[in-house]
Amino acid sequence: MGGSDGFLQALFARGTRAAGLSVLLLGLALAGCQTPGLPGLHPEPARQPEPQAAPREQPEPVAPGAPESGVTAQKPDAVIPETELSFERPQTEMPLTTVPGAPDGIALLLPLSGQRASVGRAMLDAAQMAVFDIAGEDFNLMVYDTQGTPEGAEDAARLAVADGARIVLGPLYGRSAAAVRPIVAGAGINAVAFSNDRSVAGPPVYLMGLMPQQQIERVIRYAVQKGYRRLGLLLPHGGYGDLVLESARAAAILAGAEITRIAYYDPLASDFTETARSFAEYDSRRESLRMQKDELAGRTDEISRQTLARLEGMDTLGDPPYDAILIPEGGNLLRTLAPLLAFYDVDTRRVKLLGTAQWEDPSLGTEPSLVGGWFAAPPALYRENFALRYEAAFGRRPSGLAALAYDSIALTVSLQRGETGPDFGGGALMADSGFVALNGLFRFVADGTNQRGLAVFEIKDRALEAIDPAPERFDGLTN
Repeated sequence: MGGSDGFLQALFARGTRAAGLSVLLLGLALAGCQTPGLPGLHPEPARQPEPQAAPREQPEPVAPGAPESGVTAQKPDAVIPETELSFERPQTEMPLTTVPGAPDGIALLLPLSGQRASVGRAMLDAAQMAVFDIAGEDFNLMVYDTQGTPEGAEDAARLAVADGARIVLGPLYGRSAAAVRPIVAGAGINAVAFSNDRSVAGPPVYLMGLMPQQQIERVIRYAVQKGYRRLGLLLPHGGYGDLVLESARAAAILAGAEITRIAYYDPLASDFTETARSFAEYDSRRESLRMQKDELAGRTDEISRQTLARLEGMDTLGDPPYDAILIPEGGNLLRTLAPLLAFYDVDTRRVKLLGTAQWEDPSLGTEPSLVGGWFAAPPALYRENFALRYEAAFGRRPSGLAALAYDSIALTVSLQRGETGPDFGGGALMADSGFVALNGLFRFVADGTNQRGLAVFEIKDRALEAIDPAPERFDGLTN
């Protein structure tokens, strides 16, 4: 074989079907590059995950799930968007053999052709890294191309079932996960999809994606503990904004906070000036300043003159009606909104900015108005080591979706090595003690979603710092 691209071309020459890949642990450049401290994703009845440290990554912010029409600037399927990857694949010999229908086949459904092919291939690279890192020679990975559509996912799932798959990893998108549900249900097997669209969750479809609701609850709870109890919400129009509003309201009730201001904006707009100005209540506060200055101007006492002199250096009078603002955005949109708030006299040294895992980008610290902001995301220790190895192999930083693909392989390795033999059933997936992987502690729950141990990070000058570590076990965990 000449390289991984040639391997993929041969593998998918017959459409969506790919025969099982039984990966031999021979001669790969990544061999021997174990992730230090990664517990192999075994259920944790006795041992607990190692303590986490801070630096994705969405990296890019973590939290997968996107529409079949493509990854856009905003959150289809009510999810946090992923940045599409594009990179040169290394010309590494892939020691892979074909074992269709072998015992304990693990089916991996990814968009390996079509508009989202670069995303799927990046995830496949990460999955192969995991196989070489932690799987044994008996691990039978069967890869199928969904073409990035629900119809392609349905065809791929049928082929996987026909080939004897014991569990399905994927597909990537929410609508595709819904399409495979009747197929895996009819076969009596489970699917672990990479989406975080909870509308498609429910056995036998479990979601691996990072749930935005948990991130919102975690960061609000922490902010309230630190004394920030009046919350403003700056939300995008659409399903994602509605999801954030619902999650923030529930979190505020639980934490004892009050939502005092809500504003919406068009995420596809090019100018957010009026949104920021209105949300900051700039005009009313500026009018309050003018009225106060007019009142003092007619006085001759020393205190009034000193007060007026101080007011001359101010743009507005009074504080906005919140002491923390939740902005569930990342990337360029966040870089636009935050400084606009500061421009309209929202002092981000006093008003705490709050976010989600989309904020997991150290370069955000170059924007002064974002420095000091808090966000919730998975712990970064294991993912950072993985990202360095992935970048060395493929020439690009991995997305959060790539890390999830790695974790899905580690999950199935753990299930394959159960004390009573391979068990890919719902009971095994929902082990109370959970699992530990690149994205930290997690477990699946009865409604088909997942629960994760999240850390709270603070944006520093060109750096991120974990200021409240992720829990190491699920005892008493509420996020």
